[in-house]
Amino acid sequence: MMFACEYLNNNVEFTDGVIPVLVIENKKTFRKILYSFCEGTVEELFTFSQDFKPFDFEKRGFFVANILELNFQNKKLTSKINSIMQQTAINDYSEDLVLIKAQLVQLFDKLNQDYDFEYDSSFEIDFPSILKLLQFNIDVSCHDLSELLVSYILLLNKYLNFDLFVLHSIYDYFDYDEIEKIFRTLKLYHIHVLVITSSKPKKISGFDEIHIIDSDLCLIDTCDN
Repeated sequence: MMFACEYLNNNVEFTDGVIPVLVIENKKTFRKILYSFCEGTVEELFTFSQDFKPFDFEKRGFFVANILELNFQNKKLTSKINSIMQQTAINDYSEDLVLIKAQLVQLFDKLNQDYDFEYDSSFEIDFPSILKLLQFNIDVSCHDLSELLVSYILLLNKYLNFDLFVLHSIYDYFDYDEIEKIFRTLKLYHIHVLVITSSKPKKISGFDEIHIIDSDLCLIDTCDN
């Protein structure tokens, strides 16, 4: 996988375990790039490709807009997880569901006998309806932001098949030990990451490859050491 950007002279490849860091010192251009990811117009500035075939970033890539507000309640993510867990319950725990359904029917009949009028319930006692009551939610009680970020990325990768993540200004939120741990973990899962920032960070040997565009939009440094 690689990407091209109008501000770079050459394509940048996502080699295994190496994370490209794009430093944009021109603030207006930095904002323009971030807006393009937020608004879904990134193809105007970047071309992402696999085996030299361009692909739509929106289909395979995910932009983490705000590290401080990771949306674990992402509707697509929670729907997918709930669907998988419901199917697992139906396949592996059908006997438990049959028992619960029978108990609900018995409860309905008992309540019906307690009153001098007949009534009906709009609730359908089937397996999907029972499981829907559980409303599985992802536990985010962990207070370590770096662990939450990694968990968020791994969930999106596993359940929604995103394999490219764009993070911005990550160096403003974490110290270098935390960043190295984040990069190391993502490397183990072969997840591609592009970091965009407005100032040159300290080099994290073996993990990142820094490309700098200065305030005049000139490529002044491309380094891997």
